[in-house]
Amino acid sequence: MTEPWEKVVPYQQVPEGIGSLSAEHCGSCHQDHYAEWKLSTHANAWTDLKFQSELKKESSPSFCINCHIPLENQQEHIVLGMFDGDIYQPATIKNQRWDRKLQNEGITCAACHVRENAITGPTGTKKAPHKTIKDTKHLSESLCLNCHNATAVITPTLACSFETGDEWSAGPFKDEKNCIDCHMEQLERPFYLVMKQGRAAFIPFLVLEFQSILL
Repeated sequence: MTEPWEKVVPYQQVPEGIGSLSAEHCGSCHQDHYAEWKLSTHANAWTDLKFQSELKKESSPSFCINCHIPLENQQEHIVLGMFDGDIYQPATIKNQRWDRKLQNEGITCAACHVRENAITGPTGTKKAPHKTIKDTKHLSESLCLNCHNATAVITPTLACSFETGDEWSAGPFKDEKNCIDCHMEQLERPFYLVMKQGRAAFIPFLVLEFQSILL
């Protein structure tokens, strides 16, 4: 298991200053962000009925879930490896720290913004009630392409393939614009509830809907 989508994001502790990794908890301050996220495809990445239907098929390998619930906190079982390298026969143990509510949030805020007991953000502000680290490299297109450039499996009943990164790299905008420039437009609004107006990203993620290709 060497590709990004074949691995789960290691278990994340709740950073000091916040009470939960839940998007709902983030939304108590980041109200606009939370409202946008709730309407997004990311928020429904796990609960989407079509995805759940595909997941139940014998032709769906276990690591499909790593893009839909990226955090170890969200996964009911921990994959230790594959028997004889077979992607359909994972060796697993029960995850004693599994959070069912967080699982249902799919690609939740913490999936991208919580690492090493801190909130990763574009500014690294010291005004937040929680530890914040400026990390634009982590929040760059490389994070998006961990999942949106995955050719995971092609079987007689399922094709799961995203070549978005390859298409972007081969296109005319590679050195000018990235995923975030188009899919998270900048606008003037508060970062959080009591902050004055400032530059922040809009979080729609509604341009493309997840689709499995049934053969």
